[in-house]
Amino acid sequence: DGLVLDPSTGVVSGTPTSAGSATFTLTATNSAGTDFKAHTVAVAAAAVAPSITTGTLPAATVGTPYSATVTATGTAPITFTVSSGALPGGLVLGSSTGVVSGTPTSAGSATFTLTVTNSAGTDAKDYTVAVAAAAVAPSITTGTLPAATVGTPYSATVTATGTAPITFTVSSGALPGGLVLGSSTGVVSGTPTSVGSATFTITVTNSAGTNFKTYTVAAIAKTAATGPVLAFTGFDVLPWGVGGV
Repeated sequence: DGLVLDPSTGVVSGTPTSAGSATFTLTATNSAGTDFKAHTVAVAAAAVAPSITTGTLPAATVGTPYSATVTATGTAPITFTVSSGALPGGLVLGSSTGVVSGTPTSAGSATFTLTVTNSAGTDAKDYTVAVAAAAVAPSITTGTLPAATVGTPYSATVTATGTAPITFTVSSGALPGGLVLGSSTGVVSGTPTSVGSATFTITVTNSAGTNFKTYTVAAIAKTAATGPVLAFTGFDVLPWGVGGV
């Protein structure tokens, strides 16, 4: 549809109106006779300009391989380019795939514009990718824990450096009876219930690794309260009056 044949020139011309394939026979005639031939014309769909459909790109972490894809609709082939700004250091854009990949080299935030292009037009979108610092494995910094007293409230904290969140666990042994470990705080607290010495290992864990340390906490008996003691001098001093009165 949309095409016509000029009978004097043999030119087929016009603007196709629908996609598809048309087969027809053209016959040429003059005073000496005729000839004919079958022809097929394929009409392709009109190219569709590209449109980016990816809303945002995920965050990245220094030293961790990264891959995210910017997708776009439209007639292929589509070319992807960074038209302004720059990707985070260590990342590159696949010009035919829209894949942003690589291993980030430094922490920070990068804002850039990606443009997609095909034979029918272009589209562009701004993105920001935040790159977090690499996670640091935990390291326990508390050397020892103080002694405890039976029947007396106890609280001591095991501290650790490293990237939060850090989880604290008793990985071997056991705390003195009556004490518990805060899994997110590292606080050993409670009221000891029996005399004795307890040896245990506390392990700290985060996304980058683990560390552990062994502690011993002695739980001692509570000192019994005592009243005042009168000293004996060897002489009883009595309130005798003169003459034994």
